[in-house]
Amino acid sequence: MQGEHFAGRPLDAEVLAQRLDQPTALDDLVPGYRSSTADRSGDSGLRSLAYNVEGLAPGAAGVRRERNMTAVGDFIRGIVPDGDGAAFLDNVRTAAADMIDSAQGAASTARGRLDDALEAVRPRMQPLDRGQQIRDDLGALFDDRTAEYRRAYDARDAAMAGDRIDAGAPYRALQDEANRLTTFERDAYVPGDIMASARKLAPEAAPAPQGTGLLDMFGGQILRAQDTPPAEIPLSEALALRHGLTTRQREALAAGRAPEHRALSRLSEGLRGTIDDAMSPETRTLDAQARELRRGVAADFEDGNLPSRILGTTARGRNRLPAETIGPRVTAGETPYRDTMRLVGDRDGTRAAVRDQILADAQNAGALRNQETLNRFFADRAYAVGDFPDVRAGLEAAGASKTALDQAEAFARAREARYAPGRNTPVGKFTRHDDTGVADAMRGVWKSPRARDEIKELLDTAGRTPENLQNARAAFFEDLARTTTNSAHDAAGNIVWNGRVLDGFLKNPKVQKVMDELWTGPEQREHLENLREIGAALIDSESALRAKPPASSGTASISLQGKTDPALTATSVASTLRSVSRGQLSKPIAGIHLLSGWIRGRSSKVQAAAINELMTKAMDDPALAAALLRKYNPHDTQVMGRRLLRKFGARVPHLANIVNEELGGYSPEDQAFDAFVGAED
Repeated sequence: MQGEHFAGRPLDAEVLAQRLDQPTALDDLVPGYRSSTADRSGDSGLRSLAYNVEGLAPGAAGVRRERNMTAVGDFIRGIVPDGDGAAFLDNVRTAAADMIDSAQGAASTARGRLDDALEAVRPRMQPLDRGQQIRDDLGALFDDRTAEYRRAYDARDAAMAGDRIDAGAPYRALQDEANRLTTFERDAYVPGDIMASARKLAPEAAPAPQGTGLLDMFGGQILRAQDTPPAEIPLSEALALRHGLTTRQREALAAGRAPEHRALSRLSEGLRGTIDDAMSPETRTLDAQARELRRGVAADFEDGNLPSRILGTTARGRNRLPAETIGPRVTAGETPYRDTMRLVGDRDGTRAAVRDQILADAQNAGALRNQETLNRFFADRAYAVGDFPDVRAGLEAAGASKTALDQAEAFARAREARYAPGRNTPVGKFTRHDDTGVADAMRGVWKSPRARDEIKELLDTAGRTPENLQNARAAFFEDLARTTTNSAHDAAGNIVWNGRVLDGFLKNPKVQKVMDELWTGPEQREHLENLREIGAALIDSESALRAKPPASSGTASISLQGKTDPALTATSVASTLRSVSRGQLSKPIAGIHLLSGWIRGRSSKVQAAAINELMTKAMDDPALAAALLRKYNPHDTQVMGRRLLRKFGARVPHLANIVNEELGGYSPEDQAFDAFVGAED
């Protein structure tokens, strides 16, 4: 550096002294910090010199370094306010647990509401009881309707007691209809017993004509037919025949024998027309009424519909349908439902049973799994649900409760997946650590690919209160201190900050994102900038520790140490002793020779030690180094010598001897020492 300024001119140390007077960035930034001479100079030569001095006097700068580390530590701790990183971890864990508990509590409340709603739509009757109730109501109605039409027929029978019909008319009517059938139908379906009964009711053949005793024009005897009164039978006989046919019709219909039913229907209708013609008007009216009632009963209870199957019995008098299957059959389709409810839908017992069956159907169909299945059930059972508004309202309420429960449980699962410790989420990864792992927890945050989002979520979870922010900064500082400091402390127990690592750490983009979220206020932003500045400034601190003299291995040189006097080497001492033994040198002279050599070496070592101590202090104290440079500036000495030579005609050493004599000369100690070593006065 000096060569650049004074190439070809006298060396002036003032430039370096001025440089040493200028504080470094750490001196300005950290109160109490005192940089070394090498740091202030910025000169590689001085750094190498300081490195050598440090090697000759290890620990000479230890006090200053310890004080500096204390000042840096105090400054950084002042930047990061006191806080409890473990408390922030606990707050995040507690807040996450509260969120999970809250979501689970809401799900529990929704589950309780669903239980109440399900209880309101729970079937109250057993399947057997529901079916038996419907059968009982249908049986009672059937009995009432049967008694009604029978009374009507009794009134008709009473009115037609005097009505009669031609005895051969029923047979002729049946025979005419039978002749219209195919041969197979006549042989297979025409009931022979009914035809035989009708034939018996018909009158015998008319008697042969009798002769009159007269001859006609051709000579033949004229015959005269015998007069026979017309044969008549009670109308009830013909009705009995038709009743037999209708009975066979119902049996064929019930058995599903459609061709037989059609053939019997034609026979019955033909006989019916003949009977109607023979009835009196009064009887015909009563018969029409009775027949209408009977047709109604047949249509409702005998045409193979569900009510007829419900009331149907076997040959042994047992019910064809088990009671527990009746309810599901009633609500299984619109037709059986309408057929049944048209007859007994106004009866309280049947209505309660059907209502209960609809609820059971909804339960069996899983209609309350979700809103979609419930809507599908309503669509499929619209014919039944529409008659029971309370059932629809109850199921809708239960469906809404089930939807609310599903949403609450899904929310609770999402909360648990997001906030439970150990999950692969920001909060889960952060809270998997215990109170002793705060630094590890914070390290996981800033190492994440989404560092800003993760620290935001942690702060949002714990709450962005000043206390939580302060504790979060303390947690971050724990990892910062562990990452950017040396593992060993100095002799005073201070943390040794690694400037290069600290600067690299603070310049990490992920770390900066985290710090931007933790240091938000104006004052905190200033602290953050100071922290970044000190990281950059620490890089150049204690540069002498990293200096290396050119073309050296890096080991400190010992060139400043005093050498052993040549007169005191083993070879020289042996030579002196041989000279004495040969008589070439007297013992006093030999002793004086050896002692003077020792004294010269001792003096040299004392002087070297003093020089080393002064050099060590100068390398450690820039102010002292600057003062020495100014006091012993070679440029000033050279200029002063030239001035004295021009003014007094004498050089500086001669003037110094004159001044020394004028001031009293050497001290007694100096004179004794000179006499001892043989110096001239």
